[in-house]
Amino acid sequence: MANEKLNERRLYHDLAGFWHLVSPLEDYLEETETFCEMIKESSERELHSLLHLGCGRGHNDFVFKRYFAVTGVDISPEMLEWARRLNPEVAYLQGDMRTTKLGKLFDIVVAVDSVDYLLTKDDLRSFFKNAWLHLNPGGVLMFILDKTKESFVQNDSVVYSNDEKDELITVFENCFDPDEKDTEYELTFLYLYRKAGKLKMYSDRHLCGLFRKKEVEELMTEAGFEVKVIDYLSPESAWGSNAEMEGEIFPLFLGVKTGA
Repeated sequence: MANEKLNERRLYHDLAGFWHLVSPLEDYLEETETFCEMIKESSERELHSLLHLGCGRGHNDFVFKRYFAVTGVDISPEMLEWARRLNPEVAYLQGDMRTTKLGKLFDIVVAVDSVDYLLTKDDLRSFFKNAWLHLNPGGVLMFILDKTKESFVQNDSVVYSNDEKDELITVFENCFDPDEKDTEYELTFLYLYRKAGKLKMYSDRHLCGLFRKKEVEELMTEAGFEVKVIDYLSPESAWGSNAEMEGEIFPLFLGVKTGA
């Protein structure tokens, strides 16, 4: 069971103002266009509306809104505040991606990489059921997993830096799995933040889920989706300053809602 004391996720709360440095908007543009094309190719219906569960600060929505009427849901009020500033056209609501009920159907549900924060198979089941309930027949669910049991490297670390005007941030990321028998791993961040040359340091710990691709595919099928898993290589523009992402393959899951 998750130890919430270790699950600070400060980047989505009191450190949400760092997001434009840690993960700049320009890193999302080409990649989200690619997601849109994949979704269109997978759909069995015309696509007009999109529900983004775990929308974060709205950087993907900056592209999604060009093609679809977007509704965004996130558990973090701080991230939603930033998302509304970036995308005033989008309807943003606070809620849990596993349980939020909006009382309407969409042609697309995306979670991009927020599924990484689901820690158990029951969490996945709840999310897939909720996504299925919000989709029109023939609609598409899409998300990516950053880490799986197959790809995970113990104690893997990366470092990267970004700057804007008089702000500079250097980020250290470390992945560690203290118990290989469960479905969680620890993602720890150290932020070295400088504004006008003055340094402040912050630490941040996130708990993330760790599953086998086949397990995830089976749970999607159980929920009523026709599933396709693609080995996805993100475009160079999505790497930003994190050159260690170059050549990294991620599983991209596409599920079409079948049945009534």
